[in-house]
Amino acid sequence: MPLASVLAALADIPACPNWMHRCQTARVLETGSRQERVVHQVTDLPFPVKSRDLVFRVTLESDGPAVVIRLEALPDHIPEERGTGRIRKSHGHYRLEETAGGTRITWQQFVDPAGRMPAFLARGMMTDVPIKSLRSLSSWARESRYAGFRLLRDADGRVLELLPPSGEGIPASEV
Repeated sequence: MPLASVLAALADIPACPNWMHRCQTARVLETGSRQERVVHQVTDLPFPVKSRDLVFRVTLESDGPAVVIRLEALPDHIPEERGTGRIRKSHGHYRLEETAGGTRITWQQFVDPAGRMPAFLARGMMTDVPIKSLRSLSSWARESRYAGFRLLRDADGRVLELLPPSGEGIPASEV
């Protein structure tokens, strides 16, 4: 699948629950510079563990022909969601690279689950969330709503904008 389709799916924050394993809700709180947004996400966890909420800064960077989406927790940005535990420590990134067969996605993330959590659940989350989410993202990015997106690059191959099928630019800040 084309890198532009994957980037368009990742940029569609409200659709996160459709592909991110255990994501209950996701919304954009703020759009900063052309390469930055602040997002709020709630992760649903099984009883008796409280769901977790996380506020994080999303920053888009170009690394040659690759696109890197950096994630950094902003634990005090908004009040904690009622009935959840606030994740205070988290950082990571997605790295998207176009290959002959589609797009290679590398996802690395550290998350301190904030509060008590049974070891079996924490261990399961370390494998289930990335594996199930990336499989679902691969399918979700094939949805017709993400077809036809293109990347506008500068002379050095760095991504400047995500262009929807209509040709109107989506600034990198909305990715």
